[in-house]
Amino acid sequence: LALTWIAVTPSVDHLGALYAAVFVAGLARGFADPAASAFEAQVVPRELYVNASTWSGSVWQATSILGPALGGVIYAGWGAAAAYGWVAGLLALSGLSMALIRPKPLPVVSHTESIWSSIAAGVRYVWHHQVLLGSMALDLFAVLFGGAVALLPIFASDILRVGPSGLGLLAAAPAVGALASMLWTARRPPVRHAGRLLLTAVAGFGLAMLVFAWSRVFWLSLAALAVSGLCDGLSVVIRETILRLHSPDALRGRIAAVSWIFIGSSNEIGAFESGLAAGWLGPVPAVWLGGLVTLLVVAVTAVAAPELRALHLDPAAPAPAAGPAAEPG
Repeated sequence: LALTWIAVTPSVDHLGALYAAVFVAGLARGFADPAASAFEAQVVPRELYVNASTWSGSVWQATSILGPALGGVIYAGWGAAAAYGWVAGLLALSGLSMALIRPKPLPVVSHTESIWSSIAAGVRYVWHHQVLLGSMALDLFAVLFGGAVALLPIFASDILRVGPSGLGLLAAAPAVGALASMLWTARRPPVRHAGRLLLTAVAGFGLAMLVFAWSRVFWLSLAALAVSGLCDGLSVVIRETILRLHSPDALRGRIAAVSWIFIGSSNEIGAFESGLAAGWLGPVPAVWLGGLVTLLVVAVTAVAAPELRALHLDPAAPAPAAGPAAEPG
């Protein structure tokens, strides 16, 4: 709603108001995303966690493709205020839909610990849980160093020379690949050898980035980005399922908050790192060096986290207990 007001008020300081709106939205996401992860676990039965992860990821990827396209159509036809108003309406509808879900039993939470002890409990549990820490670290470092999304405009204009229409296709290719992998995993959930599949998927992401960096052929670059999305989609499904299956109910929200710190670091800070590396080294070396770092991270994780490497996802297994690592110290 604030963005809609900014769009229809010509006298307002647009730049400052936009930064303020984005800052408030970031604060809201910081609370909403971990809460949503914990809420999903209360709504979805444990035996359906794997399948729920694939469908949740598939819907997210589909809307990440359709949303910008629909927003562009509304913006072109009716202006920015209409586009922002449409988004506000959809958010209100989603909030109403969640409010209509019947309350679910909540785990007993201690109210005697301080906020810092509460935060430390989630961090401590992740730190002592090799599977959780390994899967989060893989995502953090792979996307932090290996991602190329922030540099796509440079590749489209200066390297591949395909213009705005080519940039649109390049930007859509990873989402298309991710959607394809998630639809496939919805029919064939990655339960057996999930740890090996996760390591293989992240390694495939790194190799795809190497091909994209060295390609000078548009269709090959598109294929490399689609493969990167395919691998990333598979890793997302496995990582989300690990988060659901390996989080005790009493710590689920706090562990989800730690996970979202990793995700936010890998995406937003990764884009910042890509820009710095491209400025220092050039866009092509920045991407292929990132791909090499991703492969190195996979190798180190495979050696340092044998529990993750040998992981099988079993939805029928009992939920883990919080354990002593989660107790306030």
